[in-house]
Amino acid sequence: MRILLLSHASLATGFVVGSHQLARQLSIQGHEVYHVSSPVSLLNLFKSSTGLRKLKVALFQKNVIDSHWLVKDHIPFLPFPLGYSGILDRINAIFIKNYIKTLAKTAFDLILVDQPLFHPVLKYFDPCKIIYRPTDIYGEMGGPRFDHAEAGVFNYTQRVAATNLNVLAPLQHKYSVQDSIVLNNGVDLEFFNHYSQKTNKRSGVIYVGAIDFRFDLAFVINVANANPDIQFDMFGPVSLVLPAVLPANLKFKGAVEYLDLPALMQNYCYGLMPFNNHPSNMGRSPMKLWEYHAAGLKIIAKIHDRDMLQYFTDAIYIDPQATGKSIVIDDKPAATSTLANEYVPSWHNIAKQLLAFSNKKAD
Repeated sequence: MRILLLSHASLATGFVVGSHQLARQLSIQGHEVYHVSSPVSLLNLFKSSTGLRKLKVALFQKNVIDSHWLVKDHIPFLPFPLGYSGILDRINAIFIKNYIKTLAKTAFDLILVDQPLFHPVLKYFDPCKIIYRPTDIYGEMGGPRFDHAEAGVFNYTQRVAATNLNVLAPLQHKYSVQDSIVLNNGVDLEFFNHYSQKTNKRSGVIYVGAIDFRFDLAFVINVANANPDIQFDMFGPVSLVLPAVLPANLKFKGAVEYLDLPALMQNYCYGLMPFNNHPSNMGRSPMKLWEYHAAGLKIIAKIHDRDMLQYFTDAIYIDPQATGKSIVIDDKPAATSTLANEYVPSWHNIAKQLLAFSNKKAD
């Protein structure tokens, strides 16, 4: 099949998201995959270093294939920022259509839409081949313009493959969803397991991910203060304002390359998921849970949805209202339980299930 994946994140941003994993697995299974991420415009000149990096890739490093991901990461360049004006987006849609036509000269067999801001370009595709694949509660993540964008997507498809039941439920309430499936994000088990059986000495707590409005900074500071002999290392881009003085055992170490994660994680005892009460956190899928577990980490999770931990019998669940001031962590935890592989959602199987879902509707 020739598959177009309209996604949020480019690999150029430093983030690895489910669409990258899915695109890789679809490629491994023999499909021709085009991964197109959120466009850039001259507005990126005034954005963060991540925005500038995306602009550089879009202009000067087109169609570079990554040896691990096995797909080309395409970033369209547009005359106007996407998603702010209906009139301008109709012009943008022509540019996106022409950009995609330069990638593949013939029609696509399947179009997966992760990024709803792409909705203006969907009119150029066969609606029978479009599946909406929401990965977050977008209205909570990005505000009203994403609510408008989702409404635009449902002008062209009523098929939904959501990554979380909490993502799917409000869509079923608001729109005419004709057919749906929930496919939680998975894990590249072999990639993370490679280091998990090493006999190196483990210690401390690690977090890997965005440090933004969904991250409970006060909780992390309190837990670090309550456990002064345990090191807490936070990896990821920081968009929060950090206090001038932090606990001596709490370090924010910046972004880390995805391909370096297995070797990094095997030095720690615990993987931390410190999320606050922001409504968008209800839409998270458990990709990080699986990655932590596959890397041999015991999980400490301050999350809304306790059901996410149903397979992790040894995980430490923290009530969402907990401040962290009285939480004591053992730096030498008992060995983590072993999950049977049939409980671990592999990207290989997720890709197959998604294709089966698309074919069922095509028949």
